[in-house]
Amino acid sequence: MNPGLSDRGRAQAALLASRLQGRPFAGFYTSPLRRALETASVLGESVGFQAQPVDGLQEIRLGAWEGKTAEEIRAIYGDAYDRWHDSPLEAPGPPGGEGIRAFQQRAIAALEDLRKEHPDGNVLVVTHGGVIKVYLCSILGLDLNRMFWLKADNTAMTEILFNR
Repeated sequence: MNPGLSDRGRAQAALLASRLQGRPFAGFYTSPLRRALETASVLGESVGFQAQPVDGLQEIRLGAWEGKTAEEIRAIYGDAYDRWHDSPLEAPGPPGGEGIRAFQQRAIAALEDLRKEHPDGNVLVVTHGGVIKVYLCSILGLDLNRMFWLKADNTAMTEILFNR
């Protein structure tokens, strides 16, 4: 599914834009999914340039579960969603969806490419909670089965500082 921002999402993006006003960025990138593109558009006005879409920054592809609530998935697939949510490495993922390891590899590759492209500068990235979680698991050495323990709210800012 590729929904756009809700009214609340647009308001949240505007608040984040005001928080980023005047901060210098060496690069600005976004997931090509509509809600991220719309968020990046609002932020672009604040930071002074347009974001470049990067395919690897897309959220995990959920196949048959896409667009369904957890309750709807449970009604159709029983406890499959809960097992996957509790242990995404061991439990089968969504039918027709992206495997958790493949997702992590895709997201890490995209973010590491951006990091290499801008070794000395701040980079602004508009992406999704899943991308943030798998990247944090990787750089912090956390078990990927614990990715859903991490919280990444909509338009929250996650700052990652690397030693240079």
